[in-house]
Amino acid sequence: MARTRSYTQEQVLEIALRLADAGGAEALTIRGVATELGSAPNAVYTYFPTREALRAAVVDHVLGEVDLDLSRHKDWRTALRHLATGLHQVLAAHPGVVPLFVAGPMFGTNALASGEAVLAVLRDAGFTADDAAKVLYTLLVYTIGFAAMDAAELPGGPPPPQRQRVKERQAAFHGVPAEDFPLTRSAAGTMARYITTAQFHYGLDALIAGLDPKLR
Repeated sequence: MARTRSYTQEQVLEIALRLADAGGAEALTIRGVATELGSAPNAVYTYFPTREALRAAVVDHVLGEVDLDLSRHKDWRTALRHLATGLHQVLAAHPGVVPLFVAGPMFGTNALASGEAVLAVLRDAGFTADDAAKVLYTLLVYTIGFAAMDAAELPGGPPPPQRQRVKERQAAFHGVPAEDFPLTRSAAGTMARYITTAQFHYGLDALIAGLDPKLR
């Protein structure tokens, strides 16, 4: 009689994440994970009754890679930068999972913990509860939205180096006729770097600076 192998939920999630990293969100299926496990789909259904439940768990699993220790930052601006930068780095490392972040609300333990950490920092800084919630959403929309636009350009699998991607984007901009779109051509060097970490921080700094009036 064949011996049935058992797996932990953590092992199942790690395999699911590897599938998404290699083939994108569409590769993340119950049957696909079971195949990687060398087991029947029931081994996955033990932890996740539906594909949607598996996908939601993978999202929260990825969020677990983000450092949520914001209390060590005395300044709320630094704390927000720390969280957004950490989330951006994690999403850049797992572009295949990014579509799942915009597929619906996130109610996993890590998602709720990250939100609670941001709300606490903003409360202590003097933001009203209403403004703190709005700031949290704005921060997530910017960070996840940036990652989604970035991931949409990638063909799947591990992302190539930013330098290579910038070079390819520069070549594409050279095809834009300067006589018809002179301003675009003059800004082509900057536009080619839209997918870079530097551009992410430019927008993040502008966003955070715009929050100051909410405290007055």
